[in-house]
Amino acid sequence: MLRVVAFTTLLLLTSFSAVASSFTVDPVLVKLNSAKPTAALTLRNTEDRPLTIEVEALDWAQSDGEDSLSSSRHLIAVPPIFTLQGGEQQIVRVGLRNPQAEAIEQAFRLLFKEVPQLAVNGQGLRIALRVSLPVFVAPEGPAPKVLDWRARVIDGQILEIRSENHGAVHWRNADMEVLRKSDLSSLAVDKSLVYILPGTSRQWRFNTAKPLVVGDELLIITRNYGRTVQTRVVVE
Repeated sequence: MLRVVAFTTLLLLTSFSAVASSFTVDPVLVKLNSAKPTAALTLRNTEDRPLTIEVEALDWAQSDGEDSLSSSRHLIAVPPIFTLQGGEQQIVRVGLRNPQAEAIEQAFRLLFKEVPQLAVNGQGLRIALRVSLPVFVAPEGPAPKVLDWRARVIDGQILEIRSENHGAVHWRNADMEVLRKSDLSSLAVDKSLVYILPGTSRQWRFNTAKPLVVGDELLIITRNYGRTVQTRVVVE
């Protein structure tokens, strides 16, 4: 179970249920394709009080490492708003308006928003929760993952890592660590979960405790959906 923090949108990436203080959503990752253009999610109110939830389908793009979300005309979610009594559950169905075979994976997000209500004592508003879930539409045919890693050093101790996705599907980057290949000493660690959509890139900068020079060999270790991947990179 993953806990959702109030007023914070989490990018929930595992196959487990996402747990908020007031509701749960399962599954937390939706995969569609042209042959299977619909899916169902179960939302359950885990509290005793009624909850009103809005659901919004969003197009998901990236530019310069930043996410861009906009209301979608291609993905729909029904019902778009509903109220659950304590302990009740609701099936939310999502689907593509016009399923078509595409060469590149399509990416969307589903945003579940609790509608704020008056607090129990009648003063102020209760804290409202938001949960954002990824939806991916698989491309037709083979879709190899092609990720290009580069590294360069700035002023000796600033390490810049850049990852470019030249493949047809997304890359889920988690628990990244950069090692010096010669002695396997750790130079940088990033524990964040990052999606790199097809045709986009992501950049990291680290202050390293040990100086680097052009030509140094590095090992970049990442986890993509639980699979550990090691990539050798030469500092430019």
